[in-house]
Amino acid sequence: MAELVAELAKKIGNTGGTISGELVIRDSKGLNISTWGSISAGTDGHVLMGQNCYKHPTKNTYHFKNTHENIGAKGIVFMLGMEGVYIFDTGSRATTADEEFTPKIHRVMTEKGGNFGGHVHIYGNGSENLALVGADHVFMQFFRDGVTNGRSGYIGYPGAAAPNLEIANLVPNGYISINAPDGLHIRGHKIPRTIRSTSAPNSVDGEDGDVWHQYV
Repeated sequence: MAELVAELAKKIGNTGGTISGELVIRDSKGLNISTWGSISAGTDGHVLMGQNCYKHPTKNTYHFKNTHENIGAKGIVFMLGMEGVYIFDTGSRATTADEEFTPKIHRVMTEKGGNFGGHVHIYGNGSENLALVGADHVFMQFFRDGVTNGRSGYIGYPGAAAPNLEIANLVPNGYISINAPDGLHIRGHKIPRTIRSTSAPNSVDGEDGDVWHQYV
């Protein structure tokens, strides 16, 4: 790196200047920007813009840039062959210069999607704090036991041109519970806490018989 700086000084001097042609930085910790910033890359094609960190040029590992008692490291990563932009943040922690660490990298949410780890809070005061927009159907899914164990339920319009808003619980022996202190209102009418059917259940009325015709 010292040799590179010396050569650059010959070309552009200490007050700046212009380089015509390609500038290649190879087999080093990357390009340093002041004390804490750097741009670096490995042979895997991933590029890191880091605060107090760099990517090893041949091992493809991540390392702290400086020794500090609590600054930690943050980075923006562009991964070869993968869509989107990725980030990591170690949080406050002690670092030792050139020490290797393994960041927990997350994809940034973009128009192509992405994943979040942790809680998401949406603050706002309006009618469109969260809008789910589809072409001919849209719904929100729930995975109670993780993605690999399958979908547990959903709310929305599940099929192309589906006219009905569906609330579905797909967990075996599960049901849908609506818990409201003042009861449930449908089309402005309050549904009583206890519903008794006045006729035998049938395929039209369902298990509650014609009581729904009375209150809805």
